[in-house]
Amino acid sequence: MNRIVSIGMFLVCIGTSIQTQAMSQLDKAYALFQQRSRIENVRAAKEIYASIIKDSHANLIDRQEAMTRYGRLVLWEGAVAKSTFKIGEKDAAKLFKTCMELTENLSPKSIKKEIAEYAYWRATCIGLWAANLSPAKAAIHLKKIKEIKELVTLGMNKFRSFDGYGFARIKAGMMFKSKALSILDLYHPDQALVLINEVISNGTDIYMTYVLKAEILDTLGRRKEAIETLQVGMESLSERFTQNT
Repeated sequence: MNRIVSIGMFLVCIGTSIQTQAMSQLDKAYALFQQRSRIENVRAAKEIYASIIKDSHANLIDRQEAMTRYGRLVLWEGAVAKSTFKIGEKDAAKLFKTCMELTENLSPKSIKKEIAEYAYWRATCIGLWAANLSPAKAAIHLKKIKEIKELVTLGMNKFRSFDGYGFARIKAGMMFKSKALSILDLYHPDQALVLINEVISNGTDIYMTYVLKAEILDTLGRRKEAIETLQVGMESLSERFTQNT
């Protein structure tokens, strides 16, 4: 009996040690995440997050958090701050392809369950990878691009409110960000505007939602409204944070 208790305590200690180590790594990566204006910090944080995501012995919640943080960083590096970091389309495509491959560590096949982080970040990274390809190259990867539709459908059915109605945001982005997606009859900026307005009406604390709406309006040639949307977004979020709602 004492031997069994000792083994049990040993396993508990091992599990606690792994969890503590993961938390320490998450804290270290988050400190770098907060300093993401420097490209070296972005890449160092991504490396830590990637190691946690790949670690099948790490706590699943930690791996899910790491996936979301990694996803936000690759989105920052390859899209939001793309010009600041002087990232070209070819390099951006590589960043999103790496992200896409990393998500496989959290696939239903790998962890035996469906989670929002897998569907959301895989769809996001496939979509942005495709957006940085020419129509001809996108056509070669038709099967991979079709996967986006399946992931978004899954997400909107099972995880609709995840990341501020993020799956609807992905779908809207698919409809206008790349004419390469017209091969799947997905290029519809006018429909994207309707969808993103629905996201905003549901309430969002993610400024990128307003940025996305502004980009859609600009694509539709409505530049004045695009600028006004960015201003409204800043004011709306500032008011919500002040009221703590």
